[in-house]
Amino acid sequence: MILSHNPNDIDFFIQQVNSITDSREYELPSDYIERIRYLPSELTPLPGKYSFDKTPYFIEPLNCFSPLCSTQQIVFMKPAQIGGTTGILENILAYNIGCDPKTQFYISADRELVKTGMKTKVERMIDTCNLRDLIFSQTNKKRSTGDTVMEKEYPGGFLHSAGARNPGKLRQMSYQVILFDECDGFPLSLGKEGDPTSLAENRTNAFAEKRKILYLSTPTISQTSVIYQLYLQGDQRNYFVPCKYCGEMQVLRWHGVDENKQLYGIVFELTNRFLPDYKTVGYKCQYCGKIMKNHDKSIFMNQGEWRATSEAELPLFRSYWLNALYSPIGMYSWEKIVADWSKCWDIKNNRIKDKEKYRSFRNTKQGLPFEERGSSIKYEKSVLHRRSGFIAGQIPEDIMLRDTGSYSMLLTCSVDLQATGIYVHVIAWTAGGQSWTIDFFKIDGDIKDVKSDMWTELDKFIIEKVYVSVSGKQYRIMITFIDSGWGKHTDVVYQFCKEYSSGVYAIKGAEWIPSGLTYNLFTKPTLEKAGLPAAYNINTTKLKDRLSRYLGRLQWDSGQLQPDWYPNYPENLGDDFFRMYEAEFRTEVKDKDTGKFKYIRWKQKEGADNHALDTTVYNLAALELLADRTCREEFGLKVLSWPDFWEYCKTGAFYS
Repeated sequence: MILSHNPNDIDFFIQQVNSITDSREYELPSDYIERIRYLPSELTPLPGKYSFDKTPYFIEPLNCFSPLCSTQQIVFMKPAQIGGTTGILENILAYNIGCDPKTQFYISADRELVKTGMKTKVERMIDTCNLRDLIFSQTNKKRSTGDTVMEKEYPGGFLHSAGARNPGKLRQMSYQVILFDECDGFPLSLGKEGDPTSLAENRTNAFAEKRKILYLSTPTISQTSVIYQLYLQGDQRNYFVPCKYCGEMQVLRWHGVDENKQLYGIVFELTNRFLPDYKTVGYKCQYCGKIMKNHDKSIFMNQGEWRATSEAELPLFRSYWLNALYSPIGMYSWEKIVADWSKCWDIKNNRIKDKEKYRSFRNTKQGLPFEERGSSIKYEKSVLHRRSGFIAGQIPEDIMLRDTGSYSMLLTCSVDLQATGIYVHVIAWTAGGQSWTIDFFKIDGDIKDVKSDMWTELDKFIIEKVYVSVSGKQYRIMITFIDSGWGKHTDVVYQFCKEYSSGVYAIKGAEWIPSGLTYNLFTKPTLEKAGLPAAYNINTTKLKDRLSRYLGRLQWDSGQLQPDWYPNYPENLGDDFFRMYEAEFRTEVKDKDTGKFKYIRWKQKEGADNHALDTTVYNLAALELLADRTCREEFGLKVLSWPDFWEYCKTGAFYS
């Protein structure tokens, strides 16, 4: 090709070169998502073309992931089921695949959670955003598809996913973006590897100037909550919305007190039975005192804005907090939050009705951590739970009916090992969780030989023992937990439990279980090695805290029915039993290097026997496992419902 020497051609060329810009325009993540994303009806109550109209508070934290925003670390502390994973995390994934490709690492509490999230949510997100054509191998390897459940490759980047308990994955590669989902369910430490968030954060060092990290979670216990501590390190942004009437900007809170000591927040009137009148539920403005209704959220929510309420400890660090009062219309209403409140709070007497439900309400509805204040068990308080007329070895049906309104629903059993024999503890339960220690005794013998007389006697007791009430009801032991964590005799316990197809399980105490679970199943390799269909780790810290509250704080006027979970013991149960309750004390564990709080544990006093304490909490866990299994198998529920379980028990399912 021969170029002309016409001056006009040269001028044109110079003009074209000068018109080339040295900048790039980026589409904001929120604009991109509204343009390309659809939500399927099977995953959301708000299906259709994606819009932030009902969830405008997700726009700012999502747009922090634009290259135009200098913020590098974003914390979002939230209630459960408000759509945070869909509205923030999944939208980030889509943006970084289809609009501004980057390397990404998605981490959740364990591998199964990640795998489920990838299969049920991320895969659908990729399809509904029409991004599937971008997912393919970026290498020439013949066997590489670039599209597996846990890994996705696309032009300009890739997405890897892993559970927080896999330190190998957490230190493997470099990433520009890391997304932590439900980080309060992460293990506090991976041993010598350190904590999983710090380990994964190091994977962004190669992108020190351009990295982006999201921490997303519902908080748990304040002393150990990862998301809460991160929130405090940030600028602590709250979402301010205007009052429908006076226009004053304010943060929606469950309950608050203004400078004049006047209450504001959710309000409602009571019926004659001291129950909420749901027609009167509303939100009282902090400034003018007028009442807004749940449907008014459609008016003021889009006029809200995030405001920082503190100075961040680190540069380029933002933290956000939201509660369930902001839930979109059509999802979680103010009336529903009052209904859930009434399940955990005794409105008439203005006190906690159910501690576990209150803990859940604070975490999953208020989006706030629960401050654990359990204390060690004192002999002087626990011994006061002896009951006159209640004799060990008997089912005190008349006393149960008088004091709880219920006869015995079922029996559980637990077994604790020591060098010279085993301790056996049998508890009866009435319909409210009130416990009645029916038997506590020791079988002496050789614990090292599963064929010894001691193990034979235990086997006979579990299978054949029948307790008969005054009215003639017959009770057999429905479930037995046997501690396998003592000494060097784990295999003996496994051998004993192998003889049972169900109902008798090996267990091992654990100081901490992810997500605050009461128990979890042994890993598949451990079960296979032991030759057991099921065995469980037991969250002894949680259960000992719970027992401490039951024994020390539950108040009962003998003229009324006992509160739920009130413990009862035979009048002829010896002092040694109650002394075992104070054989351990509650203490804080701190990091050796930093001195920071890590977690709470119960520590055994030197030389003190704790068999009664251990067997009591094992029985609590056994009951919960049986109740949870019953709710799932009999009612098809996905979570444990104590009211449904007790109603089922009343049919005589566990006695004859």
